[in-house]
Amino acid sequence: MRGLWRRVKKRFDPDQVTTVSDAEEPAEAGDLTPEIVEGIWASVRNYYRLGLQPGMSLSIRRRGRVILERSIGHSRGNGPGDPDDMPLVRAQPDTLFNLFSGSKAITGMLAMKAVEKGLVDLDEPIVTYLPDLAGRRRDDITLRQVLSHRAGLHMAHPQTTNLDVLHDPVMLLQALKEAEPTGTPGTGLAYQAVNGGFLIQALLERRTGMPLRQVLHDWVTEPMKLNFSYGIRPDQLDHVAREAATGPPSLPPFNRQLIKALDQDMDGIVELTNDPRFLTGVVPSGNIVGTAHEFSAFFECLLRGGKYGRRRIFKESSVRAAVMEQNVAEIDKIILLPIRYGLGFMLGSPLMGLYGAKTPKAFGHLGFTNILCWADPERDISVALVNNGKPFLTPELLVWMNIPRTISARVPRDS
Repeated sequence: MRGLWRRVKKRFDPDQVTTVSDAEEPAEAGDLTPEIVEGIWASVRNYYRLGLQPGMSLSIRRRGRVILERSIGHSRGNGPGDPDDMPLVRAQPDTLFNLFSGSKAITGMLAMKAVEKGLVDLDEPIVTYLPDLAGRRRDDITLRQVLSHRAGLHMAHPQTTNLDVLHDPVMLLQALKEAEPTGTPGTGLAYQAVNGGFLIQALLERRTGMPLRQVLHDWVTEPMKLNFSYGIRPDQLDHVAREAATGPPSLPPFNRQLIKALDQDMDGIVELTNDPRFLTGVVPSGNIVGTAHEFSAFFECLLRGGKYGRRRIFKESSVRAAVMEQNVAEIDKIILLPIRYGLGFMLGSPLMGLYGAKTPKAFGHLGFTNILCWADPERDISVALVNNGKPFLTPELLVWMNIPRTISARVPRDS
């Protein structure tokens, strides 16, 4: 059983491997008590003790103030598959983590920025702007359908896991030309793990005349004075947290949906995401790399209606449109659960959802099993929980779910 249920190489006392960021302020700065903040952190410590996460970072802002920002564990060297001679590297508040599918929220807002600039229209067929993609039942696909997972592009394409595509625009365009929707675009709801992001990349690069990394820099990270980007520079490879497959192997029939969406099981995906070609490439739906501090800052911007400090990054109307529900009580054919989608966002629930209980106005995104970033206007919080352990389906999922549940339960809603 030990060989099947993979955990970290060595267990550490949480207190010995916890680092508090210099940016963390007293709980009172966010109109909270120390007991509330420490209760939230206790839920993270409890999850860490299970041994499924080599390292984690959590950043929470309330009323615009950083009231909790800490890292725990290791970014490298303690994963079950890490080489024995790999040094142990502590996770720090400035450790770089991959946001994985949480990247969809950021890429989605770049698309909304293009809409507000008049470069594209949400409901115009994408082939209007990319005529070379016409045919194969793609002619009526709109940007709105891509952002709300209704474009029918959810099945893995043979080139999805070809990492050389990430560095070859010609190969990428050819892969998009070969991608044919499943069903009629606009009708079914099915999570698009990868293909939708590449389509948005092609659209934005064609309409702006800039590489997608440059679009992100010019429109978001430079005015916000942040550094996250699609992938990393080659000289940063040793600074990004190394992904680790933990828990049991993903076996049939439970891994069927993974293979549909990504053409790989969990072990295969983890191997791909540690590959330098993936880490230095551009995957619009899944490889923005940065710190928990930066990701909570991005959601803080959205929480403030598109403003960050004195700088306006997005129009308030763009943010409102992005977080407006696009579907009601509908089962996602890939995730096999009812998911409330906005345009690039997974939305909260009036009952119990991704972001805890009674979070109907919350918006954010899940990333590769248990990364989670979101903003909740009713509680005036923006949160980023990132990690480098990749368990699939385990009973301990309930302990992870207790982290956002604790946050939503302990941080009071504004009356």
